[in-house]
Order: sequence, then C-alpha cells, then structure tokens
Amino acid sequence: MNSSLVASYLFTVDKNESEAKDIVNHIIKDIIDEKIGIVDVVTSIGDYLTNTNVSMRGKALLLLSQVLEGLPKDRLPVKHVSVLLQFYLNRLDDEVTLMENSLGIVALLHMDNFPSPKAVDVCYCYFDATDMPKYSQKTRYSILKIFDTIIDEYLFDISPNTKDAFFAGICTTFAGEKDPRNLFLVFSMLQKILKRFPIGGFEKQFFDITYCYFPITFRAPPDAQGLTITTDDLKEQLKNTLVATDAFSKLLLPELFKKLKASAVRVKIDALNIFVQVCQNWHPTSYLWSCTEYWESIKQEILESTDTTLQNTALSALNLLTKNLYKENGLSSNFTNFVGVLLTQSFEYFSKDYTVKVASSIGAVFAAIASVSLESFNYCCEKYLPYILELPIESESLEKRHGMLVFLNYVFKCDALLYGKWRSQNSVDCPNSLLPHKNKWLSFMSGSLMGVAKDEVSLRTSAVDVLYTLSTVKGYLDMNELTMIVQFLVELAFDLDDPLRKSATDKLKDIGLYKPDIILLVVFPHAFSLFPEISSKISSAEDATFKQSLHILITLSEEKSLFKTLVIRLVEALKDQLNVAKHDSQYASIVLQTLCLAFRNRNIEKREDVPSYLDHLVPWLYTTSFKYAPISVFSIKDLTSVSQIINEIVRVCPLKNQISFSEELYKLYFTSEESSLIQDDVQVRQLSATFCLAKPMSDQKYAGLVLLLQGGMNGLQRSVPVVKDLHETLLNSCIEMVEQATIPAVMLSALRLLSSLLNKCSKDEDINTYLQTPAITSLYGKAQSKDKGQSHAALQILSWLAKALVSRKLQSASNIVNYLLECLHLEDAASVVNAFAVIIKDDPILNKTNYYVERILYKQKFYAELMPKLLEAIPKVTSKEKPFYLMVLSIVIGNVPKDIVIPDMPTVLPLLLQCLVLADSGVQYSALNVIMTAIKEIPSLISDYMNSLIPPLLAIPKDLNNPAAVRLLALKCLGLLPELVSPIHIQPFKAKVIRELVPCLDDIKRVVRTEASRTRHKWYT
Repeated sequence: MNSSLVASYLFTVDKNESEAKDIVNHIIKDIIDEKIGIVDVVTSIGDYLTNTNVSMRGKALLLLSQVLEGLPKDRLPVKHVSVLLQFYLNRLDDEVTLMENSLGIVALLHMDNFPSPKAVDVCYCYFDATDMPKYSQKTRYSILKIFDTIIDEYLFDISPNTKDAFFAGICTTFAGEKDPRNLFLVFSMLQKILKRFPIGGFEKQFFDITYCYFPITFRAPPDAQGLTITTDDLKEQLKNTLVATDAFSKLLLPELFKKLKASAVRVKIDALNIFVQVCQNWHPTSYLWSCTEYWESIKQEILESTDTTLQNTALSALNLLTKNLYKENGLSSNFTNFVGVLLTQSFEYFSKDYTVKVASSIGAVFAAIASVSLESFNYCCEKYLPYILELPIESESLEKRHGMLVFLNYVFKCDALLYGKWRSQNSVDCPNSLLPHKNKWLSFMSGSLMGVAKDEVSLRTSAVDVLYTLSTVKGYLDMNELTMIVQFLVELAFDLDDPLRKSATDKLKDIGLYKPDIILLVVFPHAFSLFPEISSKISSAEDATFKQSLHILITLSEEKSLFKTLVIRLVEALKDQLNVAKHDSQYASIVLQTLCLAFRNRNIEKREDVPSYLDHLVPWLYTTSFKYAPISVFSIKDLTSVSQIINEIVRVCPLKNQISFSEELYKLYFTSEESSLIQDDVQVRQLSATFCLAKPMSDQKYAGLVLLLQGGMNGLQRSVPVVKDLHETLLNSCIEMVEQATIPAVMLSALRLLSSLLNKCSKDEDINTYLQTPAITSLYGKAQSKDKGQSHAALQILSWLAKALVSRKLQSASNIVNYLLECLHLEDAASVVNAFAVIIKDDPILNKTNYYVERILYKQKFYAELMPKLLEAIPKVTSKEKPFYLMVLSIVIGNVPKDIVIPDMPTVLPLLLQCLVLADSGVQYSALNVIMTAIKEIPSLISDYMNSLIPPLLAIPKDLNNPAAVRLLALKCLGLLPELVSPIHIQPFKAKVIRELVPCLDDIKRVVRTEASRTRHKWYT
C-alpha cells in the first residue's frame, strides 16, 4: 500500500474533511478491487500507532476505523474480523485513542462475519478497561454505541451463565451519565433490555440507574449549538424506560405516589404521566394493588387543585385505573370497595361546600368512575346519588345551586355517554337508573333557569347546559318534557335583551339535528308569530325582532327537513307580501336577504340538497321578478338578492342540470321561445314572449332583470355550451348594457357577466380574435373621450376585460394593461386607478366557486410585468399625475402575496410612504398592510425611514375622517416599531409618539382606543 496515502490523510484529516474522506474512499476501493488487503492497511499505520504523539496515534487509528466502516459488510472473513477485534481490544489501555478505537469495534460488530460469542468478550473488556466518568462526552458516546450495537444484534447470544455479569457491568457503565445526548442513548438501550430480557435479581439495580433521573430538570444552555435533544424528549425517554417492564411495580409506584404528595406541580404532572403509561402498558395485576394508595396520594389535587392540567391528568389516570379494575374484577368487592372509598370521601367533602369549584371536581371524579361501564354507572347512581338528593338544594344560596347544576351536568354527560343520544346506534335494554329522580331534577333545573334574574348569567348558563345535556339522553325524557325544555330555550333565544340568547340558539340548533319535529312544532310557529304585519311599515323595534327571528331560523335549519320548511315558509311569506305590495318593501328585502344567506351557508357547509331547488324555486324567482320588477315592487336591492340566490343554487348543480337551465335562460333572454323558467302566470308569459336582452337597454324599468341573467350565467361550469363557446353577440350586448345603463348595480352586473363569459371561453384564439373586433377597439378611443360618462364606461369595460385575461394569464392582457397605464396622464385618472383595482382585487362573484379561471401565480405574473413600468414612470411624471401612479402602486402591492413584494421593498418603501399622505383611505390601507409586513420582515430597512414613517402613522389615527380599520392598522404599525426596530432608532421619537397618541385614547371606536392604549404602553416600555 502506498504510504503517501496514509501521510496525506494524517496531514489533512483535521484540516480538510472532504479530502480526507476521498483518501479513505480510495483505500476502500483498492481493497474491494483486491489491489491491497486489510493487513496492508494495518501494516502501513503500524509505526504511527506507537508514535509518542497522541494526535498522530488517534488519526492513524481513525483511518483504520473509517476504512472498516466503509467496507461492504460481507468483505472480511471471520478470521480477519477476529484478528482485528483482538487488535482493537488490546489497545483499550490507550485511553487517548479510545473514541477512535470504539468506532472500529462498532464497524466490526456490523460485519456479517462477526463471531457472535465474541460480543460478550467485547463487553467484558470494556467493563474491565474503561472508567466512564473520566472520558469526554464524545468518547463516552462512542463507547455507548458499542453497547447499543451489541444490544440490538447480539443480546440473545448472551447465555444465562454470563447474564448476571453482563447486567452488572451494564448497570455500572450506564450509571451516572449526565450529558443529554448520551443519556438519550442510555434510555433507549435500557428499554431494549427491559422489554426483551428477563431481569430477575437485577430489578433494583436497573431501577436505581433509571429512576435517579426523575424528575428531568435538563435545560439546554442558550449557546448550545446543534443540540437537538429537548427536555420533553428526555422526559419521554425516561417515561418509556420506567414503564418498559412491570418488574418495577413495587419499586416505581411507591416513589411516584411520594412525588404526588409533596412536589412541584410540574413534577406531579410528570409523575402522573408515568402512572398513566403504567396503566396502559403493564399487566393489571402489576398495579391494581395500588388503587387506594393512588387515590390517597392525589385526592387533594383533584378536589382542591388550582392547576387545571394537573387535575385533568389526575382524573385521566383515575378513569384508566378504574376502567382496568372493572375489566379485571367486574363489579366485585375489589371494585365496589374502591369506588365506595372515593365517592364516600368525595360526597362528604361535597356536602360541606358544594360551590362551583368543588362541584366541578366532585362531578369529574364521579364521571371518571361511573363512566367505565353501564353497570358501574348504575351502581354509583343507585348507591351514592341518593345522598346528594337529600341535600337541601332549593333552599340554598344561588352559588350552591350553581354548584349542584355543575355536578349534575357531569352526571348526565355520563348518562348520555352510556345510554346513548338520540339517533345513536348503541341500544341499551336496561332501564335508566336516573329515571326515579327525573321530576325533582327537572323542577330544580327549570327553576334555576327561569326563576332567577337575567343578570345571574353563570348560574343560568349552567342550567341551560345541564337541561340540554338531559335532553340529549336517549329515551330519558318524554315528548312533553322535551318540548318544555325547547320552550325554555326559545324564550331565551328570542329575547333580544337576554345574555344567553346565543347559547340557547346553539342548543336549539343541536336539538334540531336529532329532533327536528320539536323545532317545527315549537320554534317555527313562535318565530313566524314575531314577523311584522304584512304591508305595514316596520318600526325599528320590529325590524330588530324580525331580523333576530330570521337569524335564529337560519341557524336552526341545518337539518334537511328544517331547511326545506324554512324555504317554503319564507317563500309563502314573500308571496303574501307581494300580493298586497304596491311598491318595494323592507319586509320583502329582509326575507330575500335571509333566503340568500340561508343558501350561502348551505353551500359553505357543502349540503347536497341545494340543487333540488333548481326545478321549483329558481323558476318562481324568475317569474316573480319578471312580474314585480317592472312595476317597482322589487327594487334593485331585491333583484340583487334574487340574483345571488339563483347563483347559489345554480353553481352547485350537476353539469346536466346546468346545461338544461342555460338553455331555458337563453330562451328567456335571447329568443321569443317559451321558457320553463316562467311559470303559469299569464301576465308574465305575455311579457316573456316579447322580452329580449335589448328591452332592458331601451326601457330602464326592465334594467334590473339583467341581474338575474348575470346570477344564472356566472354560476355555470366552463363546459356548458353557452359559456364554453364565445358568443360575440352576447358579449357585445353586455358592452351596450354597460354603456347605456344608468343604475350602478346594473352596470356592475353587466360588467361581471362580460368578464365571466370571456374568462370561461375554452379557446384562447377565439378570445384574441374577439379583442380585435370594432366593439373592443373602439373602447380605446372612447376611454379618452371628453364625455366623462362615455370615458368612465369604456375604462370600466376595459378593466373587467383585463381582469378576465389577467386571471387566465393571457398575453393579450398586456395590451389593455399598458393602455390603462398610459391613461394615468388623463386629467381625471381616478377611473383609471379604479380600473387597476378591479383587475387585481378579488371579486366576491368572479372566483373559483363560480368556475372563474384563475391560473396559478397569475397575480405574481401581473406584478412582475407591471411593477418595473410603474417604478420607471413615477420619477418622470408631473406632480399632478404622481398621486394617481402612487395609488396604483399601493393598490397592486396591497393585493398581491407579500412574499413577492419583500425583495423589492428597498425600492418600493419610499413610494409607499408617499401613499400614506394621499387622501384616499383605500390607498392608505393597502400601503399600511405592506408596510406592516415590511416592519415584521425587514425592520433594519424600516429603521432608515423613521423620519418619514412616524409622522403619517401618527396623523392617520388622529383623523376621524379615516375609517376605523385604517386608524387601527396605523396604530398596529406604530406598535410594532418598538418591538422590532432597534432602540437606538426608537428613542428620538419616543416622547413625540407618546404625546401625540393621547387624542387616540378618546377615539369613538373602542377597538381603536384599546389599540392606542396598547401601542402607547409599548412606546413607554
């Protein structure tokens, strides 16, 4: 073997790790290619191994160990492995090379031809030759890796004759380790031994070297580099080691119970977690003897604990212990004696002071014991609950009544768990043991809810909770009793002044899921009785009651039959109103808005029954709208609601249904054919026979009907023929509607329809061809017309066309965007700024839920193409034009992902600061959002602009003309500065900020006042 390789390795190993690795790989390759043998490697390093230079010996031995580590596992024969092993074992006296030596032995242990009996010899040699506390962490770790390998691969090769000596040596070697990295490995090895091997006679030794680490108090030092082991990791490993064998039973459990009686809360929780693992992993006979001892150790913490985590962990352990005791013994004397001790002591404690805190603890104990089985529940109820019933509940103070309600809630939760809830699958044949006490408890709960003042919120909340829990128990209450509880909840839910109305509504909603008939019988009639009189003017009080009633009905109508009934009843109410109405009414508007919200919520919850309303409700909506819109009984606001209802229904329908619907819609708006969307109403059929899309443009009383077209069309999938193919006539009609419309909502509806149709077209070439037609090219001239109305309409059309193209990432979008950019020089460029807002902002209608095409990263592409042009133009424009450019900049940056803005922030930030002094609050809001991100992500950059940033951040929240959201955002930006920017940059502004924030403390909005106070405090400290 070339000795120069060894010399090169010794020279480079601690200077260039990569080069040293290459030398090792070269030697390994030569051995595999049989150019040299392993004996040659040993011979070549022989002189270095006897060198008086400690470093040289270590490097030479490391070379050999790394070569062995890199060789194929089957390369060396048994003879060579044995000789090399003896060579390494003979060098154990050289303590300075012990780490390198151990690496070589580990490599040999992994060899396929390692002689198994030699593993015991390795252990004995290390037991005799090493003194672990003397060595460094790395050396100890390398030695521990030898034992880890032996335990993994050769543990069962240890004979019974050598077991005692092996265990004794292991206990001595592992004892006293303190480094977390080594300790983690020690715990891992101990678990393997304890789980795989009987340790008879060595229980005490293994327990002592393990339990001495409890509780784990390790805290990683702040300067610990690369230390990935945490305190929780060590706790978990220690816990797994202690519960690895139930041979520790008589040693571990008494020690844990001592810790439970007198230790810090954190230590008690750790001890409880170990006990829980014991109950989950050991054979029951190993720990069930300790039931009473456990209770005596922990009962004070359960009954009087101030730490919720400790109490919950203790209760979990109690439940697990009781459950396993029942599984092992059934309802034997062992079980009943243990339960008797717990409940007798608990109820004696309860009788002295049944306040809420105590009641909650006792209830939790009862639930932990009684819930283990139906038999145990009945036993506990029959044997011990009568003791509670004898307490003078109703004559006690409200606080004690509250405590009793809390306790009963635990009892009935247990009851529901074991006997099941309505519509649950489990069926229990035996009678409910709580039935004999039903009347007394119902009377007590009802009086606690309805017989006390409204301001006793906590007491009444507990009464609501326990009555609800009681109502869910399968078969416990009869229909009259359940109806009575629902009536109580109805009174609360519909009382605008009752603080429990939300809680009561939520409970009614849950009851409606398993007992919809009761909701229909009690709640619906009550809610509809609160509706205002038809055709009468609604007062403010009636308006609040009306809206509250509708809100409750929507909330409750989650179940399918309830929702169907709600829709039917609201439609009937709307019909009654329309039959007598001579003009638009608030009543109809509120009902339509409610229907819209109901269907939107239904879709958010992904209910499958919404498409079923396409065949009946949608035609009725079209018929009614065509009948009442021209005579102004339906306002534009009402038609907007109708349009949204239609959209919510259509967009979730299957493709087949959408195609049929689109055909009927096309007949209604574009041909004189009879459409099934118009029902049997002679007057409306006559109108629809002569109606076409041109009519709304020539007669404004029909203009609102365009909204219904947009609502239906926007919800269609892209594969529906009327959407898939580009219809130039339809698109041109949309453009004409925009140009001629005088109602903003109609104009917006036509613009959305135009954008949607263009965006969903299947062929890019058809879109590009359409963009070259006169209808589009003429818009460029109109946009710069002196006629403001014509100019505004043209810019609007171009912006919505651009939105459709930008979302699809079509290159043709750049032509319109570039033109709009040029239009910023117009005298009144506000419409142009709004055009850019339309392009980049998310639209509530044109989105993926309505199948609008939004290609991935389209906003990023738009930003990347537009931003360089804006930044290039801003320095060159006049002072009059500059605000418009800054507005566009702020709007674009504020509506794209912040990640793509951060790299440009050094260039963009000065311009955003200029946006803060503009009068447009929307621009300010967008700019503030980006500035907030910059403060969080790159505070070092912000510190250079403090002089320009602080004044507008102080001025914006003091100006009450700004929306509350803008004022609030400015204050949040101010509050972040002292947290993230260096104090040296904060100090010059401290007094000024504290002084000028004083007016904000009197802001008309509480949320702003709160944020101002918080921000001011941050600057103080």
